[in-house]
Amino acid sequence: MIPGARCQCGKNIVPFRKLCPACGKAMEEVEFENTGTVLTHTTLHAAPEGFEAPIGIAMVGLEGGAKLLCSVKCDIELSIGDHVEVKREGERYFCEHK
Repeated sequence: MIPGARCQCGKNIVPFRKLCPACGKAMEEVEFENTGTVLTHTTLHAAPEGFEAPIGIAMVGLEGGAKLLCSVKCDIELSIGDHVEVKREGERYFCEHK
């Protein structure tokens, strides 16, 4: 499960926030399933300082409505629409085929 927040206005986000970025109201703490669909992805071949290239990145639409930016291990090929599982390693989320 992935901790996040849901607002009465319909906004779902990860990670948890106390106030909704869309309407400013208090958000409810919820957990999202750790599965979802790849919305888009890319590979960075010029990594920022402190990182080693290449870096795979995917935006995953979690079941439950939140979106999460995940790292992708570069030996994994992803396509838009792939069903993936999200795992947390330290402070980073990784996705892989389910």
